[in-house]
Amino acid sequence: MNRFLLTIGFVALLRATAAAQANPVVGNDASGDASASDHPAPYAKLAADLGTPTLLSSAGPADKSLLRLRFVGAGESASNWVKMTSISIAKVKPADTLVAARTIIKKFKARLAAQKHAKTTEFIEGQNLASNAYFTFVTSDGIADQGIAYSPAEGFVSVIEVAYRHGFVHRASDRALLRTVMNGR
Repeated sequence: MNRFLLTIGFVALLRATAAAQANPVVGNDASGDASASDHPAPYAKLAADLGTPTLLSSAGPADKSLLRLRFVGAGESASNWVKMTSISIAKVKPADTLVAARTIIKKFKARLAAQKHAKTTEFIEGQNLASNAYFTFVTSDGIADQGIAYSPAEGFVSVIEVAYRHGFVHRASDRALLRTVMNGR
């Protein structure tokens, strides 16, 4: 429940940041072309690489300024999962990408610090212009989370989180993959 509240707050932050951009670009399909079976959507492929190949949900506002995807392992559900990958993609004006990324990271860090039910164990911001970050936190209900915030392309800011519960521990391979994605494959 506590992770759910943190996630809801973060989605609201991404939505507010995307909405704050004047004249948001419409027609966002940041998940890629899922209709081509031999070309899986980039985020679906990433989720599969993280061991969570099953799309649990996909949601976003009508203006397509924010896309929220959740993936779980094969045979898992919203109530019965051990590992979940959550991906939020905010669409922003291309000229404001760097500022939007910095703003989202700064507000996310502050929100994590203010949460009584989540303990941040690591928050490493990228050097130079701090337009990316790697973070880990643990919630009071036993969910461990690691993730990244970054801009995968001009006009987009993404946050990718991998959550573990029921004693499942952070995997070094997940961390390595997230850092590789954040730093541009």
